[in-house]
Amino acid sequence: MTFWKKEIKFNRLNLLGLLLLAFILSGFASGFFMNFVFPQLADFPLFARLVPRFTVVINKTEEIHVDDGVNLTKLYGNLRASTMTVISAEGGINPFEKSFKNPTIGTGVVVTSDGLILTTKKNLGSYKNTVKAVLSDGRTFDATVTAFDSRSELALIKIPAANLPVVQFGNSADLVIGQKLVTVGPDLIPFGNPGVEAELVKNADVIATYPKIFLTDSVNSYLSVSPDLENEFWGSAVLDSKSRVIGFVTDSGILTGEFLLSSLNNYLANGKFSRPSAGFQYAIITPPISGILHLPKSEGALLLAGSGKPAVVANSAAARAGLREGDFIYRVNGRDLSADYTLEKVMNEARPGDKIEIAFYRGSQETTAVIILGSL
Repeated sequence: MTFWKKEIKFNRLNLLGLLLLAFILSGFASGFFMNFVFPQLADFPLFARLVPRFTVVINKTEEIHVDDGVNLTKLYGNLRASTMTVISAEGGINPFEKSFKNPTIGTGVVVTSDGLILTTKKNLGSYKNTVKAVLSDGRTFDATVTAFDSRSELALIKIPAANLPVVQFGNSADLVIGQKLVTVGPDLIPFGNPGVEAELVKNADVIATYPKIFLTDSVNSYLSVSPDLENEFWGSAVLDSKSRVIGFVTDSGILTGEFLLSSLNNYLANGKFSRPSAGFQYAIITPPISGILHLPKSEGALLLAGSGKPAVVANSAAARAGLREGDFIYRVNGRDLSADYTLEKVMNEARPGDKIEIAFYRGSQETTAVIILGSL
C-alpha cells in the first residue's frame, strides 16, 4: 500500500502569523491563570511555596473611586454664607478721592448673628482705617473696628445687621492627618467667593523640633495644610467635614478652632480681649525628651532661654514668683501637664490677675510657687 505525503511549505509570513497567534493565546492564558486560577490555588500551602504571591499594580486610576463621605460642595456653601469680604482703606475708599490709596481686601467670618465679624489685624491695618464688609450675597455694610488681640493676629469688626448665619467651632484635636478641609476666600462678585480644598498635614500639638521653644505670652501652636493658603485667605475660616471651624488663616499661621472659641468667649465676657502675661519661655517636655534629659517627670515645661531672649523676663509675673532658667514645671493648678493639658491651654483660658499654682523641680529639689498673672 502506498501512502502519499503532502508537502507543506511555510514562508516567512506564515511563520510570523503563527508566532503572533501563539503570543496572543499565551497572553490570554497567562491573564486567566494569574487573575482566576492562581489566586484560588495560592491558599494551598504547597502551591504557596512554589509560586509566590505577586503584587497587582492598578494603573487605570480613572476607574478608582474613593468615597470619603465629604460633600465639599455643601461645606463650601455653608461657609460662604457666613463669610464676609473685608475692605480696609487707609484714606478714602472712592478712587476719585485725592486721599484714595489701594485698599486691603481680606476675609472675615460672622461669629454672632448681630454682626460681630472675626478677621485679622493685617486685613484692617489700624483703628483709623475706613472699613467695609460685603456679604456673599452682595450686601455691603460700614464696619467699625472693635478690638485687636494683643496675644494673636485676631481682630474684630462690627456691622449693623441682624439674623446673620454664624459659624460653629470645632476642636482641631479631633482631626487626622490627610483629612479634607475647606476654606473660602474674598470676592466682590456675589456668590463668587473662591473655595479651596486642602488636607491637614500637621496638627497643632506636633513637636517636630528640639528644643521647641514656647512663649507664655503669645500663640505657639498652628495647623498646617496642603496646599499652603496664601495671604488672600487671611481671615478665612477652615471647615472640617462636619461644617465646624477648626482653623483660621492668619499671616502667622492657621489658628486652632479651640483658640478661636476661647478668644471669642474672652471678648464677649470682657467687652475686649483681656490677655494675661506670665513672662517666661519654655521647652515642651515629652516622654522621649524627658528620657534624653533624665528628668524626674515624663511631661512638663522646662524654662529655657533661646532666640536671644532670657528664660524669664525681668520684672515679669514669673520673675516676681522667683522662677529661674532650668526650672522644670510639671503641675499647674493641681493637674499634671500633658498633651491634653498644656501651659499654652492654661494661658489661653486665663485672665489678668489670675493666680497660677505651679509645682516644679529645681535640680533635684521639688518645690511650689504661685504666679499672679499680669496683663498684656
